[in-house]
Amino acid sequence: MLITKTSAFNNTHGLKVLVSGQSGAGKTYLTSTMKEFKPLLISAESGVLSLQGHEIDMIDISKDENGNQLELNQRLKRLGEVLAYLKQPDHGYRTVILDSLTEVNQFLMAYLKTKFDASQTLKMFGENKELMIKLVKEFRDLPMNVVIIVLSNVEKDEMGRRFTGLDVVGSVSAALPALFDEVFNLQIVEDENKKPMRRLQCRASETIICKDRSGKLDQYEKADLGYIFKKIMAITPVVIEEKKK
Repeated sequence: MLITKTSAFNNTHGLKVLVSGQSGAGKTYLTSTMKEFKPLLISAESGVLSLQGHEIDMIDISKDENGNQLELNQRLKRLGEVLAYLKQPDHGYRTVILDSLTEVNQFLMAYLKTKFDASQTLKMFGENKELMIKLVKEFRDLPMNVVIIVLSNVEKDEMGRRFTGLDVVGSVSAALPALFDEVFNLQIVEDENKKPMRRLQCRASETIICKDRSGKLDQYEKADLGYIFKKIMAITPVVIEEKKK
């Protein structure tokens, strides 16, 4: 039996990270900070202009192997093919980045609307949640680092208070944070010189759901996932005892 210290990070498992942010905040660009971690970008948006000039491997699930544009329901099948590829042991990547879950959810809803009629709305939303959670868990459980990007939006609770939510359909939004080790929100704020700067919020505030299960991050960190990964992974696992039963 393999026994390891719970205080040590398990490199074979990988970090599981959810990153939210408003449109234009620079979520896709975060991929450029992960080069040391051998990333594969799965693009559902075909919006990678911000990465121009960076040599990062990418699969665009909106296109087939010949570069032809796929229908929305075909993109879900393409995503399944990519997932099956990543489950193979010899692909050579240490990190997968899915950009974005919001777009994938739109593909799924377009498909479900062809499956259910107007009288089956509740069933449609139920199946949407079931399939979305299953998909996220499939990616999360890959034996590598996993970063899933999702668009954020501003919502109101029953008291009319504004908070930052995740732009996915139905109750999926509330279920997602519990599935990840780390939940970050990408923000653009002013620095001390009143110039715009990007930062990642890593711990929860009154209006934004974030999480740092590692306990090693500050409330705000610079918008550099490579730096954050190194900060979390400073300790590697130590094997205490190995016995065979």
